[in-house]
Amino acid sequence: MLSAVALSGSRYARLLTAILVSSLIAAVKLPDIATGVIDGRVAVMLFPRFGKDLVEPVGCTAHLVRRDDTEVLFPCGKWFQPPVGRYRVWIEQNDLISPLQQLLVYGGGPFQGRGLGVVMDVVLGGNVSLPSDVKTAADDRLFLFHLDSHRRLNTMGRSFERTVFGSKVRDPVLMPEGRVIIAITDRLGNAKALTRPISVPPRGTVSVAPRPPQEGSDVLVLLTRARTYTTRYPDEIGVTVHAGGRSYDPDVFVTAGDRYYAVWYGIKASRARIELTSETVALPPEEVNLVPGAVSTLIRTVKVLPNLHISLRMPASSFEDEKRMIDILGEGQKTLRHFELSGTEETIESLPAEHLRVALTMGQWRFVRDVDLSSFDDGDVAFDLQPIIVSGKVFRGEHPARGELKFYVGPKWVDTTTDDDGQYRMTLWEPRSYPVEIHLRGEKTPFREYFVELLSSQIRDFRVPDTQYAVRVTDAISGAPVASAEVASINEFRDSEDRPQQAMQKAQTGSDGRAELPPLRAGSVGVVVRAKGYRDSEPVTIPVDQETGSRLVAIRLQPETDTDLLALQLPSGAPGADAAVIAIPAGGGGDVIWQSTSSADGTLTIPKTVRGSVLLIKHPNAAALVRTWDGLVQATWQLSNPMVPLSVKVVDAAGDPCPFADVILWVDGIALRGNALRFLTEVPAVSARDGYWRAHGLPAQTIEVVALRRFRPPAIRALAQSLSVPWANPVVLRVIE
Repeated sequence: MLSAVALSGSRYARLLTAILVSSLIAAVKLPDIATGVIDGRVAVMLFPRFGKDLVEPVGCTAHLVRRDDTEVLFPCGKWFQPPVGRYRVWIEQNDLISPLQQLLVYGGGPFQGRGLGVVMDVVLGGNVSLPSDVKTAADDRLFLFHLDSHRRLNTMGRSFERTVFGSKVRDPVLMPEGRVIIAITDRLGNAKALTRPISVPPRGTVSVAPRPPQEGSDVLVLLTRARTYTTRYPDEIGVTVHAGGRSYDPDVFVTAGDRYYAVWYGIKASRARIELTSETVALPPEEVNLVPGAVSTLIRTVKVLPNLHISLRMPASSFEDEKRMIDILGEGQKTLRHFELSGTEETIESLPAEHLRVALTMGQWRFVRDVDLSSFDDGDVAFDLQPIIVSGKVFRGEHPARGELKFYVGPKWVDTTTDDDGQYRMTLWEPRSYPVEIHLRGEKTPFREYFVELLSSQIRDFRVPDTQYAVRVTDAISGAPVASAEVASINEFRDSEDRPQQAMQKAQTGSDGRAELPPLRAGSVGVVVRAKGYRDSEPVTIPVDQETGSRLVAIRLQPETDTDLLALQLPSGAPGADAAVIAIPAGGGGDVIWQSTSSADGTLTIPKTVRGSVLLIKHPNAAALVRTWDGLVQATWQLSNPMVPLSVKVVDAAGDPCPFADVILWVDGIALRGNALRFLTEVPAVSARDGYWRAHGLPAQTIEVVALRRFRPPAIRALAQSLSVPWANPVVLRVIE
């Protein structure tokens, strides 16, 4: 409660106040709280106090204001029953007024022996009135807020604000002494005119004239706080206007217990972006139009940033010598928090309200969970790790083989070795599909299986085809071997359930121009060769009749003498070094016709034969870019920030998950599928066994997506579902039969 020390004004005003209230103080007693009942329900009474003394409530009125600013009045010192609801409350008595407003929640419950009696402090106030030359419309309102009243207590109090409308707009309005701002608003609260801070004298009247700005535009921001201020959790904020290439701090900024107020005067620009900065609360950036000679108003409620509860459950003896490191990643895979999980659970406060990725690293193992906090609700992430023991044999053809097995757990591989008889044993920790890579002893290139479903402990044998296919690359003019050429092979085959599958791997030629292809399944293999200083080879497709046998494929490369230059920049403006780039045919598709990587300065040397094709560009610190390359001039392309990962759930007509459906994506009208889509999104272009297809690094733009039970060209774009930014998570997509 407020003490008499907090009163301001001259000594003469204090003396007049003492004379005014002295006759009302003598022998004042509070009514018995046990009498606070009306018709069997609890009643309310508000009673004034000046300094340390109760004041006889003669001429005292209690003001109760609803959220819609409608006001009900009751006499002080008497029991009353307001309509059930939530109110801002203060009292007025002659020149005395509550220094700040309090909150009253009245439920109208049955009387239980005591009424709801509240003693409220009063201090000197002064009146505010409009001069006759200030014109107002019939539905205009007068909005007043105090700049200092919330500071009268040791802790941050509620703001003192009031809205007057109807016939009362022209009446004097009592406010606590001190600085106030007055606005004329429409019925929705949008300001038409503002004053600058005006001092209200004690027991006096000040004439105020809110005016539209003479130059530029004024901005009024009213933010309702998400929680009450405490000294332990101050949740302080900053509000900034960005306009015309400049940033403006507010001319007036007030932080009260229930509100933030910010005012800017005379900003000269056509549009402004309003941003809030805080460690504990959030408000998405908003743009407003600025009209010269007018006021722009933004009324919002800020929200508390969500918390995240992380829990870990696993057998007691597991990973006992390993540190448990947690990384929380936000948009663009930016690390937001990095810490050691000392126990089995932890709550992380004030995280961004967005899609987050939580990674738990223990030794060589890394476990990842996604969580959506965009609704501002608190979230939970659980790492429930139970051992999955997988064992079996590795065969080369029909014979046991010794080697190394690697299981991809993202972003690393975990490995084990076989014994001389091909026997292996591996402990995994999550039931899902794993890419598996097998390096046989004496073989240069590994064999991969991309979807090995391991949902429980089991015996699982791996059979590596006994093929020995190789490629020899030479210069088409000199006949000399081409070393360090990249050989990309795509093995197309059908799995045990007769579904079409692809396995893409790369190898590099040695000094003799020779590269060994990985073991191949029966079907076909397509080969494309790329080398610095040469044009990409035309794709060569050869049959693989059985999973045994050998073959040497000769490929001659034409030297490249005619190139274009493209410079890449990251969103920050830094050079886009080490960006991965492929070209696909004009109009889109799944075939890769050229591939390269940008240099340290972000530049790419592109063969002129690529002109007219579509470039797909990927960089770990930016969104993917899909654009047709004309190559007519030296160009600079700037990459953008990535969107949150896109999660698509493919379902059939019954709503059940649809696994292994072909996914086609349109970006700027360019169709991407197969290897091109896999390059762009970092995942295979088919839905997983659970029906989900998840893509990373997509640009923040409208895209189109379709899922087909089995792809048959051409892809019909009219069947695709359009996804606007921000897209839902997940997007439910019905498969096209």
